[in-house]
Amino acid sequence: MKKLLLAAIALLFVLPAFGQQLQPLPTDSTIRIGKLENGMTYYIRQNDKPAKRCEFYLATNVGAFQEEDDQDGLAHFLEHMCFNGTKNFPGKGILNYLQSIGAEFGGNINAATGLEQTTYMLNNIPLEKAGVVDSCLLIMHDYSHFVTCDPKEIDAERGVIIEEKRTRNNAGWRNFMRFNQFIFAGTPYAKRTLIGSEEQLKTFKPESLTSFYHTWYRPDMQALIVVGDINVDEIEGKIKQIFSDIPKAENPKAKPVVKIPDNDKPLIGIATDKEATSSNIDVLWKSEPTPLEYRNTLQGGVLPEIMKSILYYGMQERFNDIKAQPDAPFFNGDLYVDQVSNYCEATQASVSFKDGEYARAFRALLVEVEKLKRYGFTAGEYERATTKLISELEKEATAAETRKNPDFIRPILQHFFQNETLLDPQTELQYAQMICQQLPLDMFNGVVKQLITDNNMVVFYTGPEREGLTNPTEAELQAIIEEVKASEIAAPVEETSNEPLLDASQLAGGKLTTVKELGKGQYGAAEWTLDNGTKVVYLKTDYKKDQVLINYVKQGGASLVDVADIPSLDGDIWYLYTTNKGVADIPGTKLKKMLAGKNVQVTPYIEQLESGISASTTPKDIETAFQLIYLNYTKQRFDADEFNIGLSQIKSLLPNLEKQPDFVAQQLLYKSLYCNNPRRQIISSETVDKISLATLEKVYKQLFNGADGATLYVVGNVDEQTLRPLVEKYIGSIEKGKKAVKWVDNNIESPKGKTVVHEPVQMETPKCKCYVIYNALAPYSVENAVLLEAANYILDMTYTETLREEEGGTYGAGVVANCNDKPKERHRLLVTFDTNVQQAPRLLELVREGINGILEKGITDDQFSKTVENLKKNIPEKHISNSYWSKVLKIAAEDGYDYDAQYQAAVDGITKDKIVKALKTIIDAGNELEFMIYPKE
Repeated sequence: MKKLLLAAIALLFVLPAFGQQLQPLPTDSTIRIGKLENGMTYYIRQNDKPAKRCEFYLATNVGAFQEEDDQDGLAHFLEHMCFNGTKNFPGKGILNYLQSIGAEFGGNINAATGLEQTTYMLNNIPLEKAGVVDSCLLIMHDYSHFVTCDPKEIDAERGVIIEEKRTRNNAGWRNFMRFNQFIFAGTPYAKRTLIGSEEQLKTFKPESLTSFYHTWYRPDMQALIVVGDINVDEIEGKIKQIFSDIPKAENPKAKPVVKIPDNDKPLIGIATDKEATSSNIDVLWKSEPTPLEYRNTLQGGVLPEIMKSILYYGMQERFNDIKAQPDAPFFNGDLYVDQVSNYCEATQASVSFKDGEYARAFRALLVEVEKLKRYGFTAGEYERATTKLISELEKEATAAETRKNPDFIRPILQHFFQNETLLDPQTELQYAQMICQQLPLDMFNGVVKQLITDNNMVVFYTGPEREGLTNPTEAELQAIIEEVKASEIAAPVEETSNEPLLDASQLAGGKLTTVKELGKGQYGAAEWTLDNGTKVVYLKTDYKKDQVLINYVKQGGASLVDVADIPSLDGDIWYLYTTNKGVADIPGTKLKKMLAGKNVQVTPYIEQLESGISASTTPKDIETAFQLIYLNYTKQRFDADEFNIGLSQIKSLLPNLEKQPDFVAQQLLYKSLYCNNPRRQIISSETVDKISLATLEKVYKQLFNGADGATLYVVGNVDEQTLRPLVEKYIGSIEKGKKAVKWVDNNIESPKGKTVVHEPVQMETPKCKCYVIYNALAPYSVENAVLLEAANYILDMTYTETLREEEGGTYGAGVVANCNDKPKERHRLLVTFDTNVQQAPRLLELVREGINGILEKGITDDQFSKTVENLKKNIPEKHISNSYWSKVLKIAAEDGYDYDAQYQAAVDGITKDKIVKALKTIIDAGNELEFMIYPKE
């Protein structure tokens, strides 16, 4: 394989901006980078968003590809062992300590193992208590070199990982493994399964695990990352002190260089699965990636990434145009450049399509690829793609000073693992602007054409396996490749899209009749009223400099819709319809082109008790957002071709989805939980035939029928002088319409008493999926919501200890405990988990024992302390979120109380007895549903 992209960018040295030596670019000066004497790299960045919070990461440049044959799956297994005993934190010491300061297992305490890297993370750790920084650094210190790997703990964890494998082992995972075995064929990589076989997990020797750990977990392969509300100098001193006892590796083993073999003729692979949800074809043209030493340069780093982004955006536009055609050959398509492994980069194209129509889809994909190779982009395509790229980078530069801690992590990881550039957003924007200005279209097209080669082509088909469905042969796919290569293909046609969305001068507009503070000046919000009946609730914030959230909402929603029309409001149908549709007389494909470079997302929605239009935008594009809200409300578009795109896709996918155990479980669960109420159904082959565009249009016009009774919420970085004229012009131009309506209670009930539903389901990987659900009609209050949130956290800890750690019966149990005030005041507790057939009865028993243990014995001091710390930790994080304040203002405007103040008071007043009483309220109602699917024999 050749270094195609690097060879191509050599052409660009004729341009003034690029005709210089390949010099490393300066890294973001706000990030301190250093290296200890033992070889460990560290990155430190001070950031106070959120205040008194910090991220700690240990990046280890090793993954499953570094395993030996007796170590298959052990890179991942080792990740688990880091939570099961280290030098300074024996047993469950790490988890116990972190939970004591409010951190949550899974949410704040986690790790991820990939094929080539492993990352350990402590996310959003509260720093209120003394010594937290030192303790977290010590945890990372232990991860690095001092994990105990106690054989007893290894044996105890085997069952957990076997159950993780069981949960993970769906069609998507199996095809991912088949693809790896295919593309890495002839290399050691093809043997690596990432999680290991069940036999391996049961029988591997502890020495295989410790050998992997001591070979690869060493400071020259690791980087420590600390980002948060800290003092950089102090952290650097602590790192040097705490990590100094980790020895420098002697005779360190180098990561093997494993290159994927070249191929002259296309390699074609076909994989089918009885539970596959869709038919897909992936095509790759392999090449060698840019060498690591060149990636942190203008020519070898910034320039290729800019070109890759332009290529992606331009091809995304083409594929969007194709999939919007009547009887389109595929549902979705993509083309991009990315790494397959450290030593292989590839131009990658993919399509998903109707089952059995592989020939049409593959031919259409190859035609677009060949068109790109022969003709490149048009001037319009190039301009829209570069405009979109610059707009995205402008958004990031605007938001730079309001970035939260997690926003810094990925660029740092990529700098360590791949030597990618680590620039501040403003500098990155400036480089991109310079490149886009100086890079002519013909030169860009000349480079892009070299990415599609005649050799090193790989084709991989995945699809369902079922009676009556024909899947392709290698010979058929090879014939299509040859046919397209020899065919006449017309050049792309230039298309312009510069006209405005609407003529704003023709809008009558409206006037604000009242302007006042909301309540007693809550949160600094204002409340206005328009003469068409719209109430406006506005709060200026600067939590995210690049964000304004808008929600135009009316009560009623699906509760007002005839029950016979409910199938047409299915969430998946609605999502695909709103994704593909345009507005007024503007088709969806044209609308996307008109919005190129605009950071705005506007989405109509219909929920159970309300309907409206939500928008997320930037200060720069806020007028476009208001124009789209106006058009979606007053100039609704109901185009059969746009609607049928989504409907056709759903009809094609449903036969496959209904063979997936988890999907079948959801269908059956909804029928049991809501007593087969037609207003609460998961889409099925039975209900999809009842869906129609005419019904959708009727419902939309029924619910989006005027401004009277509507409320507009605006929260974000927009000042009043900018906002008021936009509100008056666009929202004020919506006719008052019919009298305001309210939602109705459709009396959707859950089963009374004790109900047991066990259903056999056909499945490829035998497992039981279990739910235990309790519900009670009981008064809603913010305090009750907080108490159930606390019960949720305690039960989550309980089941992690019993179902997962002690029994080894599940990868994890999910717990949801909450209460709602509408349409009925209801409390609910749900516990769910996957397990094997043998352990299912015991784990169901333990679910009840966990609840009864709290009711009978109460809550321990340790449980209570950890729970309160977790609740308190979450409060300040919410206070710097625009979406949170949107919610709070909506509650204040609609229901008349201060949710934020009541939530704080409830947390301050929480007691163990109150939590037990809240849990008892649900259990004493006596309404319990035990639901389980199990393998059909």
